[in-house]
Order: sequence, then C-alpha cells, then structure tokens
Amino acid sequence: GINAEYGGRKTPQMATLAVLRRVIVAALLLSLATASQQITAHRLLQYDRGVSLHGSRNVWFKAPASTRSDTAGVLMLRMQQLPASLPDLLNKSCSAVLVILPEKLNQLSEESKNDWRAAERVLLQQQLNMPVYFTRSSPQVEEIYAHVAAESSTTDEYQLSVNEGEASPISPVLGANLQGWLDGAGADSGAGGSLPTLAIVAHYDSIGVVPSLSHGADDNGSGVVALLELARLFSKLYKRIRTQGKYNLLFLLPGAGRINFSGTKYWLEEVDPQLLQNVEFALCLDSIGQANGLHFHVSKRPKDPETVRLFTEFKRTALEMSIPFDVTHRKIDLSDPEVYWQHEVFSRKRVLGATLSGHQHPKSSFEHATLLDVNVDMNILERNIIFVAEVVARHIYDLQGKDRVVFKDSLAFNPQFVQAWHSVLVQENSMQAYLTGDKDGDKDIESVKLIEALESVLSKYVNSVRKEVFALNSATKFYDTITVQISAFKAKPVSFDIIFSFVIVVYLFLLLVFMKGFDGAMEELAGLLRRSKGSKSRKHR
Repeated sequence: GINAEYGGRKTPQMATLAVLRRVIVAALLLSLATASQQITAHRLLQYDRGVSLHGSRNVWFKAPASTRSDTAGVLMLRMQQLPASLPDLLNKSCSAVLVILPEKLNQLSEESKNDWRAAERVLLQQQLNMPVYFTRSSPQVEEIYAHVAAESSTTDEYQLSVNEGEASPISPVLGANLQGWLDGAGADSGAGGSLPTLAIVAHYDSIGVVPSLSHGADDNGSGVVALLELARLFSKLYKRIRTQGKYNLLFLLPGAGRINFSGTKYWLEEVDPQLLQNVEFALCLDSIGQANGLHFHVSKRPKDPETVRLFTEFKRTALEMSIPFDVTHRKIDLSDPEVYWQHEVFSRKRVLGATLSGHQHPKSSFEHATLLDVNVDMNILERNIIFVAEVVARHIYDLQGKDRVVFKDSLAFNPQFVQAWHSVLVQENSMQAYLTGDKDGDKDIESVKLIEALESVLSKYVNSVRKEVFALNSATKFYDTITVQISAFKAKPVSFDIIFSFVIVVYLFLLLVFMKGFDGAMEELAGLLRRSKGSKSRKHR
C-alpha cells in the first residue's frame, strides 16, 4: 500500500519507521524471553500454643526481590546476616523474607552458631505476618542473589512469587510407638513375668525452626542409633542360653518426644500394669553424639540396692573410659506442664529412670529447635554407645568391680552399622507433626518410611516388636505447607517501561506524519486534544 504510492521507493521516513518497528518488536521479544526459574524453599515453622500465635503466618507472596533491609518487596539475605537484621525485620513490613543457607551449616564459626541460635529463639517466639522462607545455596540461587544485590534502576529486576494457598492446621497429629523385647533367662519356663526389666528408651522425632529441614542428627538420631546398636549387641548375648541375662530388656522408641514426650506418656498409660511394675529402671538416651561430657539426669536418688549398684557402675565405667561424667539431680515440679527430660515421665508413674544426655541443662521442647543439628561426632557417639553397652552388661551379669571388656571379638561394636543407620535417620525431616505417610492416596502414619525402617531393623534383633498408633492430645497446633516452589523471573524496571512507552509514542507520531504530513499530524493531534477536553467537560456537567 504505502510503499506502492511511492513506486516501490523507500523514503527516509519509511526507513525510520522500519527501524522503530524492529526496535519495538525486539524489545517485546526480549521482555517475553525470560523464563521462570523454580527455587525449592522451606517455610519457617507456623504453630499456635493455645491462643498465642507464633512463626510465619503467611505463605503466598509476589514482589520484586531486594537485598536492602528497608525494602517493601522480598528481602533476600544470607543466613549470617539475619541475626543483625532481625530488629529491623520485626519492626518493618516487607512482602516476604528469603534466607540463603550455606551449603555446609557445620562449618559456621562458633560465634555465628551462637548468634544464629539466639535468632532462632526470636523467630519462634514472634508472630511474623510475612512469609519467611529458607533455601540452600546453589549456583542458581547465587546467580539470582548476585543480580539482585548489584541491580540498578536500568537493569532487570527479579520478581519472586509463591502461588500456594494459605496453610491449614494439621489435625489430628498422629504418632507411633515401637517396642521390642529380649526375654531374660527363665522367661520360657514361665518365670519371665516376674523377671526385672531394664528399659532402654529413645524418642525418634526431632523439632526444628524449619520443619522440612529438621533432621535431628544429635537430637535424637544419636539416641535412636545407640538403641539399635544396643539391641544388636545384646541380641547376640541373649540368643545363647549360657549368656542370657537374668533381666528382660525392653527397647522402646516412642514418638512425639519433642511434643512434651506425648508418645512416652501414651505408652505408660496403655502398658500392661504388670509389665510396668517389673521395670526396675528406664534409661533414656538423648543427644549423646556431640558433647564430650555426659550428664546423668535423675529426679530422685536411688534407694534400691540394685539401682544403687547400677549408678555406681555408670560412674566407675565413665572413669575407666576417661569420659567426663556427672549425676544431676532435679526435682520434678508437678505444677509445670512442661516436661524437660524423658525420664521425668517415668518418674511421674513411679518408675525410676534417668536421662543420659550431652545436654547439661533442661530445655523446653521448642528450645531444642535448631537448623544446626545436622551432624554428630562419630567418635564421641561410638564411644558413648560402647560406654552404655558395657555398663548395662556389667549390671546384668553382675561384673561389678571387674575390669573386663564384654563387647569384643565376635561381640564387638559395629561402626559401619551405626554410621549406615545414622545416615538413614537424618535423610528426611523427623518432626512428628510432619511425619505423614501415604497409603492408597490417604495419609497413613503406619506407612511413614522412618517408622517402617525402625520397625524392620528392630524386628531383626529383638522379639515381639509391636507398633501402637496414637493421636496427640496437645495444646500446640501445627500448620502444613512447609515446602514450596518459589517462581523467579526477570522483569524490566520502571525506566524500561518509560523508555519503551516513549518509543511507541514516537513511532505512532512518525507514522501519523508519514500518512498526513507534519502539519496534518499536528492538526490531528490538536483536534484529538480538543475532543478529549470537550468529553471531560460534558462529564463534569
């Protein structure tokens, strides 16, 4: 059409229009070319205690990313920066927070770890209306962070978004207890019912500031793997008549330990009263894989001669193995609903017990929550397992005062077994409220991989393994949506929109000039303005 009017000749105006058209098309293609990237992110715990709301209260967001603490968008920052940024974060409202975790948390300095633990306490105590997410460092995340940190008004900006719906309360929260037996000598002849019983107990769940990153390497993966190795060692002794002890050994793996030891409470309420009456002592293993020293926490001092002998053997063997060891006595405050040590649940049922732990001081359940529980010291863990095994064996076989190593040669400790099972235990999150299996499309606590694995290995070494499922009766309410995909895509800055709009206006003006000439174009624009003003004045009337 237009080109034909000029006999196929390209005029300067036509060339200008062609160039502008190409610029506009290229800019449009460029703005559409940026594909969305997906980042796996883990949400800060959301929970209620009674009417008190805590943690990250929201899931959804869509906003530009920034590294500036005064941003109204999504604040991206490194884990080490969060403690110092917390006061500003709590007093200002950004759209969301995305914390980048280092690849190896165990390589943080002790000062950084202490700062982080203090920040975790604050995060759990506060009600945060913005979504708070954590993601692991990766080349993709680092590229986005570097771009956001360096961006200016003329560079593309990253938009981040989560399109999940709001979180819902998890109800009911289900748990499962596992127990198994090694029958003492005489049990087959019918005397087993009256044999004294030693219970070895370790809760298998953990608690975390970020539920999907709560792996519980020390608390309480160390206690669980210790119980499994003790079951393996003593099964070798108990399967031979001449080395079968005169004690029944009960191995108990309760759930919901970090929800006020709810699983242990349930087990004690449902257990056969005769069995409970025969429990001479309950040894609870809790976080024994990091601290060099061990603390033997008790609620009351023993009076029974057999139990006094057991306490003495703990002290003596610790001295023999050069393990820093102390006995800590703490009376139970029956008016306090919080249970600080697992043996206290047994003590409330008049069963003597103790908690062997690397922790010196009592903590409430949520004070155990940390992202930093990602590893154990295998040398310390192996030493402590051998220590417990030797003490229990010397007590059962009445080897008091004899410098004799029971577990050696064919009965030797198996480090490969311990390391392999510890790796299994810390692969996935172990926070009780989020341990939900799937069977035929339905949620099913009995199909949780962790519980299935524990039941399977326990069945290899002990007898009468039994699983009991229970619903938690707790004042604490937990919420779902703990892992999401964050969409990240580049968007043009405001300056680009302004320039792009200006180019389109110029293009349209030149096209009008080309069609009607300069004077005609100006007259057309003037008429358009007059019609616009006339339309507005009629509306005002």
